[in-house]
Parts: sequence; structure tokens; C-alpha cells
Amino acid sequence: MHHMHAFLLPAVAALSLAALSGGSQAQAARIRHVYFNLATQPYTHLYTQLETLLKAPSNPPYHPRDIDGRYVLGPRRSVFKAAPLGWIMLHVTAGPERGPANSATLALAEDDLFLFGFANGTNQWYFLENFASGVRGATTLPFSLNYGDIIDGGHKSLWKVPLGKGSAVYAATTMATYDRARSPTPQIKDAFARSIVMYSEAIRFKPIRMAFSSGDRWEHRTYISDIQATWIVHWGQMSTLLIAWERSGRQKWGAPPFDLIARSVLDDIHVRNPAQALVKLDFILRPTSKDLPTLLNTTTTTTYHAYMYNPND
Repeated sequence: MHHMHAFLLPAVAALSLAALSGGSQAQAARIRHVYFNLATQPYTHLYTQLETLLKAPSNPPYHPRDIDGRYVLGPRRSVFKAAPLGWIMLHVTAGPERGPANSATLALAEDDLFLFGFANGTNQWYFLENFASGVRGATTLPFSLNYGDIIDGGHKSLWKVPLGKGSAVYAATTMATYDRARSPTPQIKDAFARSIVMYSEAIRFKPIRMAFSSGDRWEHRTYISDIQATWIVHWGQMSTLLIAWERSGRQKWGAPPFDLIARSVLDDIHVRNPAQALVKLDFILRPTSKDLPTLLNTTTTTTYHAYMYNPND
């Protein structure tokens, strides 16, 4: 175990320096570590760690803390492309022993589970375009944050992405050995898409997670459905609608001024009420709209950002 932590120190130190380089917001950033050995641990081991971390109450408290067991994530960063208030460092190993050819560290934002980038097996950081400016020594990946730049057809094509243990091993080893100067771009895009679905979207949406992790599915190649793929860009909208509904005393779904986004989720993914949203979500994105009812909460909000999870931003 000692040699594992020694191996990780350069990567951790690099990101710590990055977090301290972006001003007062970044200085408060915390780094929490999650370890996942694909050779020896099931996906449920990873999820249990993430669930415990993400369900921790925020300070000051946020209302609601959860809606029917779907917990609200922590406070949002005010600038989407800036360092988050907290990092989740996901250390993935594709073999019994961690080494430079089979291990990668993924940098996830604690507030929205956004995958900023990763460190390969030699601790070289690679971040998405426009996200690497505050990370010392980081190299920019040859694609942007948009699903349309990562996979042909954008988010609606995510049903084509293979999932499961074998797919996760492929993604981890591809990231572990990635070199911007030599590695094929389509290969790292593929690995990035697999990682986003299994480590980001699968925590946002329970049915997506269950599609590849329930029963013995983790041991086999699986896929989400084409219908599930359409949900992804509406995570932020469904989250906002649920919080507004809860704060209103559960009076009305999509009441003004949220009637337009209620119409969007109805037209695009046929969600017409809270139950149809709750059955999809696992964790709820904390909204930043100034129009939310504030009867039981006075938390300062910031400009609404959605990006991958809202096509209208």
C-alpha cells in the first residue's frame, strides 16, 4: 500500500498546485480520493465510495438536502471552466498492481461530476480545451467539452458506447499510456466517452448505472438504450424543476418561471411530472437560478451553467 501512495504523490501535488493557482475560490478547493481496482473490485465498490462522499451534508446546509432519496450535490463553482470547490480524484487501476501502463487518475468536479481530464500512468495531466489554463504543466486534449466533439452524433449516440469491466479496462489503459504527440485522437476520445458514461452519467442517472452494473452485467459488454442517451443533456433542467417543485411545497411541476424548461423536458424526453424525473435521477445538480423559491433557503446563487447536461446554454 505504501508504494501505491508514493506513486500517486506527484499527480496529487500537481493538481494541488493547480487548485491553488486560481484565486480565492480555487484556494478553498479540497481534494478527495477514490480508488478503484478493475482487476479485483466490482463496480459497486466504486459506487459505494462515491455515494458516501456525495451524500455528505454541505455547510451551510442546503434545502432540500434530498428529494425522495435523491441527494443534491454541493455548491456550484461560479465559473464553469474554473476549478471546482472540490475535486474527486478517481484513481483507476486495470491490473492487480498499479503501474504506469495500467493506471490513470481522473479529475472529476465534486459539484457536477464533470470530467475535466486525467493524468496518465507517468502523472502527465491532460485537460479538456479551455480547462487547462490553471493547471501547471497540463497538456490540452485535442477535443472540447461537447459530446459532439467526442463522439459522432453527440450525446444521442452514447448508446453505441460499450460499457462494463472490459470497457473500463480499455479506457483506463488507453488513458494510462496516452501521449498527445503519439497517441491516436479517436482512441482517446473513445476512452473519454466510456469514462464519462461509467463515472459521470452513471452517478447522475440510476438507470444508466444499472444498465451496466446490476447483477452480473459488469462482467459483460453492455450498452445504455438510445432513449436513455437522450436524457443526458436534461439533467440540469430536471434538477432545477425538482428543486423548484420541492421548495414550492410540491404544489406544481413546472410553475412559472420554469414553464419553458418543463416544456423542454416534456417535448424532448417525455418527462411530465416529478415521478418521471425522480425515476431517472440518482443525484441532483444544485441549481443556480435566481428564480428559485427561497422560502426555506437563502443561499446565494450564480449564473446558470449546464453545458453537457443542458443544450440550451
